[in-house]
Order: sequence, then structure tokens, then C-alpha cells
Amino acid sequence: MILTASENSNPLLGYSHTVDHLLKKKYPKRHHHYRFSDFFSFDTANGSVMDWNDSRNIFAGEDFIVALIEGLEEEVGSASSVVMYSMGRQWGQRDSDLFKIWFEKEFGFDVKNASLAFILETWWWPFTSQGWGNWEVDLNDQKNGFMFINVFDSAVARTLGDVGKPVCHIYAGLFAGFFSGLIQKLVELY
Repeated sequence: MILTASENSNPLLGYSHTVDHLLKKKYPKRHHHYRFSDFFSFDTANGSVMDWNDSRNIFAGEDFIVALIEGLEEEVGSASSVVMYSMGRQWGQRDSDLFKIWFEKEFGFDVKNASLAFILETWWWPFTSQGWGNWEVDLNDQKNGFMFINVFDSAVARTLGDVGKPVCHIYAGLFAGFFSGLIQKLVELY
């Protein structure tokens, strides 16, 4: 599943969507909307899926992931990992901007006034609900400028299986882009 910002839902562009999220309408201050059916609102008439944070979503299965990776490998060879990283990075940078907006709207304070652990869990749990996997963040070396992330049940790795090489380049890019946007400094992940 892939989260995308929609022109008709992107607060950065000044658009608002027309889909009413019934659960959100009933419980606008609810923070525990972790279930798939709580997080998403389906507008079957228009073929759109909106999430709790007013972003438009698309659902992509394993066939899409395999086709994307294999297609890139066929077209650009070993540079496919760089392309996937770049895609993830751009996605992460944009998602950082959107996250800051919905975080403040939902919790009533700026991300600068929240603990890093809270920010990271708040940002990642929608990805978990969408099937991107779980994670574990180790902040023990934060004072030395390091943070370690372990992703479990990655959508990419789960789809491709054990192929004997790193395959989650889009995740690395997503994290690099998000963290760069969050702290307003260039972050690279390895």
C-alpha cells in the first residue's frame, strides 16, 4: 500500500477533499484510530480512499512491488537501488511537511515541542496500519548523532523474499527524506 498526497486533500496546496470520514466526523478528537477500517474512508462512487489525516491513498499489492523493482532493474540495472532510494527520499520529504501539519492539527502543538520517540511512533503507525511493517527505533546513541531503525515485515522484503541482498531502498529513502524534513538538515541513511 502506498500513501500519496492528493491535490484535492493536500493542505500545502490549499485544497480540501469532499469525502467525509464518518468515524472522524463522529469522533474528531479520537487518537486511537489504528484499525484499517477506522483509519481509511472509502468513497466507492469516486474510487478514492482517504485516510484519517485527509490524504488520498492507493493500494498496491505484491505484484506492483515486484513489477516496479524488476522493471527498474531491467531499465537501469544496478542503479535501480538509487532510483528507489530517490523515490523514497522525495516521498519522505513531502510526507514530513504533511506530517507536521496533521500532527499539529491532531495534537494541538508543534512537533518541536514533542519528544522524538512520540514523533516517530506517531509518524510510523499509519504506515504500519497500511501494511508497510513494524519497526523498532533505538535512540540510545542519539546524543552521538545516531539512531538505529529495524524494520520488521517490510512490504518489499516480504514480497521479494530472501534474495541475498538489501532490497528496502525505498524505506531508506523514506526515512532519510522524512528525517531531513523534520530537522531541516540533510540526512543520509546507509
